Amino acid sequence: GEPWYSVGRHDVFPEEFATFLLSSPKIRAAFMKYHADLLDAGFWQRTQAAVRRGEVQDFFPYPESFRFCAAFGDGCATG
Repeated sequence: GEPWYSVGRHDVFPEEFATFLLSSPKIRAAFMKYHADLLDAGFWQRTQAAVRRGEVQDFFPYPESFRFCAAFGDGCATG
């Protein structure tokens, strides 16, 4: 059915990403395990607010313990 609210041409609904992008159960399970926050509208609202404040955030697709600097270096630089 049609939504009861208006939808603009450039509107994006993160909570709907899984419906369209994660049709494979195997991929869905892995995505939800590591990146479920990307499907939360609040995550994107907080990210937008940080950008508006001029903050530049680093995003990594895996935990710090998997990064080369942790495995082969003296640790990862923070902040």
